[in-house]
Amino acid sequence: MSNRIMKKLREEDRERAVSFLAAEPSYTVFAVGDIENFGFRADFQDVWADVDERGHMHVLLLRYYTNYVIYAPDDQVDLENTVQLLSKKTGIWMLSGKQTMVTRLSAMLGIPGASIEKQTLAELMRESFNPGPATPMDVEWATDDTFHEVLQLQKAIDEFSRFGDSTEALACNQKSKTGRTAMVRDNGVVVSSASSAAENSVSAMIIGVGTMKKYRNCGFASACILTLCRKLLDENKTICLFYNNPLAASMYKKIGFNDIGEWAVANVKNVGSR
Repeated sequence: MSNRIMKKLREEDRERAVSFLAAEPSYTVFAVGDIENFGFRADFQDVWADVDERGHMHVLLLRYYTNYVIYAPDDQVDLENTVQLLSKKTGIWMLSGKQTMVTRLSAMLGIPGASIEKQTLAELMRESFNPGPATPMDVEWATDDTFHEVLQLQKAIDEFSRFGDSTEALACNQKSKTGRTAMVRDNGVVVSSASSAAENSVSAMIIGVGTMKKYRNCGFASACILTLCRKLLDENKTICLFYNNPLAASMYKKIGFNDIGEWAVANVKNVGSR
């Protein structure tokens, strides 16, 4: 690696950064969303790029609070500058990105392999969308006034509680308008929902797909996802999601999602103190 530096990006770098991220909208959904929605001046967010003497970007690293997202189109890119920056980081934080890159960085930083969580990344584009026959059930959009009902549903689903409380993140998406939620009621009670997150001008991610146990296998979740995907595709967005559940995978693939690669999240503690 010759004459490359880790540069902290500013507003005047926005166009170059977004252009660098544009080639793989599903892999860069978080970075593009955070740059579009929060820019370069928020105290909870920083963006760096590994650039050469001509100003060409090779790696982009974004910090959103204690979450770091890394992206490079070349999985085997030199990561030494990124390692030097991250090696000073202390406390508890997370690093996410393509599995190959996160695995390499984790080894270089000395992060134990057991702390890395891996998931399949799937993508839906307009040409692969398969909505199937029209659903007879009513699907509605959650509003700021009704969103607390979605949070109640999430808290009541055991699978979500096993992985910690995600309701704060969902509420943040709704409040900041970086996400939306489709939901189905039965007798006035919300029994199924699906949400989007990290929405930006080119992409969005599906999260929080869940149904009360006694209402499962009735098509409620599919109806929510189809409604949500149809709306996002109408806005010309590429849609992506993570999964590690084979049962969920079959539902997503029936709709038209295709696996495009692997994503990983490394849970890190006190690298800089070693």
